[in-house]
Amino acid sequence: MPARRVRVPGCGLLAAAMLATVSGCRDSPLVDCDRTVQAEVASPDAVHKAAMLEVACGATTRDAYWVLLTPADRGFSPERDRVAVFEGRPDALEWRDGVLHVDYGSAKPFLMNVHADGVRIVYSGTAAAASGR
Repeated sequence: MPARRVRVPGCGLLAAAMLATVSGCRDSPLVDCDRTVQAEVASPDAVHKAAMLEVACGATTRDAYWVLLTPADRGFSPERDRVAVFEGRPDALEWRDGVLHVDYGSAKPFLMNVHADGVRIVYSGTAAAASGR
């Protein structure tokens, strides 16, 4: 699926721009974030789908990536479907044996739910990212 770009207002003060990126606040005139759906993958049983959402809020912050999970017959809602948040781009998002696997590589994790909507989610990354270095 090709990436699609959507302009969405962000939130927060410039000093808290990273918090705005991670939290998903909206309707602030100070930060304007772009959200781009990438890497959409359907579960093997076609019951769920997952995607990475790039959240770019400008030059003062690193891009954040959200992992979204929703039933296959529903569109994605970033606020409702967010199960993980990373600073930097995860390496891979894939289904194996009915489990959603997220390889976040060297991206820095902020939120990682291990269950959502009846789906188990497993994360892996490099040691430096996992330790917060």
